[in-house]
Amino acid sequence: MKQEKTLLLVNFGGPRSLEEIPAFLTSLLTDQEVIRTGFPPWLHRQIFTRVAKKRSLTVSEDYAKIGGKSPIFEDTEALASALSEKLGMRVITFHRYLPSTHAAFIKRVEATSGELIVLPLFPQFSYATTGSIALFLAQRLDSRRMRWVASYATHPSYIAAMQSQLKEHSRGDETFIYSAHGLPKSFIETGDPYQRQCLQTFEAIKKGFPEADHLICYQSQLARVSG
Repeated sequence: MKQEKTLLLVNFGGPRSLEEIPAFLTSLLTDQEVIRTGFPPWLHRQIFTRVAKKRSLTVSEDYAKIGGKSPIFEDTEALASALSEKLGMRVITFHRYLPSTHAAFIKRVEATSGELIVLPLFPQFSYATTGSIALFLAQRLDSRRMRWVASYATHPSYIAAMQSQLKEHSRGDETFIYSAHGLPKSFIETGDPYQRQCLQTFEAIKKGFPEADHLICYQSQLARVSG
């Protein structure tokens, strides 16, 4: 009998409405894999719950300008639907920082049997993204059922897809600027492979455009510690 397999498509998650922003930010900022303060968990939660509440006021204004929500939830769900049809298998989505979706996710996964293939939508591994999700799932589900795609920073199909997108807009002699999400230097210094894998992706993609100039930069400093 063929063993049943389920694909878990895991992503960052984003608020689906302005009302969901406080819970989203609280979930994000109280994750000690994302912000490492060294505080006891209870104190970290207390401090960053207050920070999230304050930041929600400003962030809400930004989200209001783009329709009052993040596109990442709907994009992830659409991708899951397309993958399910393409692969002919069950695909279940996980939105890491949308706590209101977690109970339904756990229930759906527990109703399955067989292998769970976990595919993060983060091509490069970081303990602050894929690592955080791995810890979350390990605390709530049977890890023995899981098979992880830890990263695919230089997978030929991923690189080809990125190059294909660029070629649609390329003349061949322009300058490409690659913008990756920033990560604290302290993370890198303690062994997080994220920056190294970003550079590997950068080097692989630019081989398809030998006549162009290529630059890589980092964005979205979360806090003072993120320098």
